[in-house]
Amino acid sequence: MRLLSEKYKTEERLVVPTTCPKDKTVFIVYDKECVRDKHQTDFGQEVLFRNPKTVNTEAMQVKNFCQENGNYITKEERRMLKKCITENCDTLLENHRNINVISMSPVKSKENGKHIRPCLCVVIYCSSKGFIPFGEKIFPKTLKSGLTCFDTDIREGFFEFGPGTYSTSKSSNYHQQLRMGCQYAVEGKPMCATIGPFVKLNGHMAFLTCAHAIYGIDSNGYNIVSSSTFVEQPPSTTFAFPSGNQFNFRCGEVKKAVFAPHAQPSVDAAVVLISEPTRLPHRGEFAMDNEIRLNYAGFDDLPYFNSGNIHLDPSTIDGDKRIVKFGAETHVTKGNLKSVGTVISAVSADMGVFGQPGASVTMRNQMEISGVAGYGTYFQPGDSGAGVFYVDKTPAGQELTCIGIAIGTTSYGNAIVTPIKAVLDALQLPSLCQFP
Repeated sequence: MRLLSEKYKTEERLVVPTTCPKDKTVFIVYDKECVRDKHQTDFGQEVLFRNPKTVNTEAMQVKNFCQENGNYITKEERRMLKKCITENCDTLLENHRNINVISMSPVKSKENGKHIRPCLCVVIYCSSKGFIPFGEKIFPKTLKSGLTCFDTDIREGFFEFGPGTYSTSKSSNYHQQLRMGCQYAVEGKPMCATIGPFVKLNGHMAFLTCAHAIYGIDSNGYNIVSSSTFVEQPPSTTFAFPSGNQFNFRCGEVKKAVFAPHAQPSVDAAVVLISEPTRLPHRGEFAMDNEIRLNYAGFDDLPYFNSGNIHLDPSTIDGDKRIVKFGAETHVTKGNLKSVGTVISAVSADMGVFGQPGASVTMRNQMEISGVAGYGTYFQPGDSGAGVFYVDKTPAGQELTCIGIAIGTTSYGNAIVTPIKAVLDALQLPSLCQFP
């Protein structure tokens, strides 16, 4: 490994000796600049150059199959699978370095998506399926939870946190009164994220968002209080002033940020005090870019979130419930709850995030939301911190109930969402804000 890492001027951790499906030794060199897989021989060894974010289409094929054929997991099945994942995830992560996501599925796939059959199973998403790192065994074919045994299904896939670096959508415009879904950034920095649900902090108006979009990712976690870190909306690094106009970009001050991967559930959340009186919201409104996207999400009129209603237990949400997200990058999108208890780990061969080469971060007991086929991507970088809600039709209109905040996305297009109760508990907040 040392010789290969020196020759290709890369870190040793990115050179992984494996046994391939043909029982041969193959050294995988993970390179983020690699466009497509490349094989060659060096020092008498077969070497495979691969981008850590290159995955096959199996996961996406399975997702489309389930949507087209109406395969879903019942609430009771989700409860049992969550219990199984929780009981087995630590052992799995300890024994297998290339696990990126542990989730659940109503179907099992063979031959990279050519054959799909109904089978309630635990899905392990990994880097480079079929290549077994030296010193490790193959993934288990089944997992036990008490007297119940579930099949496993191995697919390629990864997770990444969702800060964005630029945007040209309406959320990036200047909003005098802040709205959920607006784009913001730490003052003077290009990393953009989303204004989430509003809360009251010691009697003052504030908003929720993701901690990683402000302070980055730390495998040890952090709990930062009163940091004198200020945020602006829109980001001054990307917003062009209209001729003759000047704006006060500053809108808030970060009061608390919790990145707690070891908590149950793991939490990635921050609360930002709205420091400028002129920017205070008067109602629970959302940033929107166009009416077509609003209609795609099932809304005839502009939605409001004035009630502050939250759902405490994700495992009791029906699988066919319409779930919407309001992000700065994708604005409003709709989907359905795919999994609770999902475990994710940042790409095992791509850990140099936020200046921490080699760090590993695992987030447990997260929700997973799958977008509806044909309605665009559910989550994109820049949507971190977005409020996620389910929708009920009532005589008074469509009522939103908050279930969490979005923190990132998988390679197969699902959003990872931290439950709202865990967010509020970690930030020591009693509830979301209610508007008259």
